[in-house]
Amino acid sequence: MIKYPIGTVVNIRDSGDSNIDYIVSGYNYERDINEFTYVIKRFEDGEIMSMMHILEDRIKPSRGNNLDILLGLN
Repeated sequence: MIKYPIGTVVNIRDSGDSNIDYIVSGYNYERDINEFTYVIKRFEDGEIMSMMHILEDRIKPSRGNNLDILLGLN
């Protein structure tokens, strides 16, 4: 099962800054390690600032979880 569906707002564990939110935009199943790799994107003012592939155990749900602010729509 997918723990974080597409559209979920997450943070990176132990990143040092839990204020930086990312949106899950996709995922891949890594057969070699038997685990999902998530594609997460960070937005700023409605623009994609970064994108990375990350293992499930490296992310956690965001406490803010406000998509409008994250995408710069508000």
